[in-house]
Amino acid sequence: MIKYSPLLLVAMILISGCATLYEKPDSFVGQWEIEFSRSPGGNKNATLKIKKEEGVYSGTLTNSTGEYALNDLSIDPNGALRAGLNYQGYSIEVSASMDGTLITGKNEVQGRTFEFTGRKVE
Repeated sequence: MIKYSPLLLVAMILISGCATLYEKPDSFVGQWEIEFSRSPGGNKNATLKIKKEEGVYSGTLTNSTGEYALNDLSIDPNGALRAGLNYQGYSIEVSASMDGTLITGKNEVQGRTFEFTGRKVE
């Protein structure tokens, strides 16, 4: 029969417990600086902020006119983002692809499409 030191057993339990507590950082969470091309009035800049709490994503889009909550935000493991937002009375559908620190996507509102690109800054 193999005998283990009580100290060794405690160390093994602590190490295995810590390993299960570690969660890999979510690469989609953070702040993204984006630019909308071909917007009315020229290109526009905005900040996209994404959070994840208890497995649920949430986010905001901030531009020169204010901060707007993203509704029904979902991001699949491959980086496909989908959300909606209400902007100055308009319902906008957002779709994007996130790859590392780059994001490309589009907003669709009233049959018009506005493309955007950007990068993660934090």
